[in-house]
Amino acid sequence: MNTQSEIFDNLAYNDARKALELITKRGTDLGNMDLLSDIEKAEYSMLANRVHEWEKINYPLPVGVSPEITFITFA
Repeated sequence: MNTQSEIFDNLAYNDARKALELITKRGTDLGNMDLLSDIEKAEYSMLANRVHEWEKINYPLPVGVSPEITFITFA
């Protein structure tokens, strides 16, 4: 996985999504995402935040989302 601090193009976006899927599969195989190592949890969180920021700009929702919902969903 590219260790850049932000996603700048579709290739990096797709790589980040694939990495998230691999970590999710590993957590599923373990039986619980809480069983992932602290490093895997941190990487998952970092990638999820990067993907979220990219999607806010490049794939915006057609309607506004309440800040309360955003906080609950992505906190």
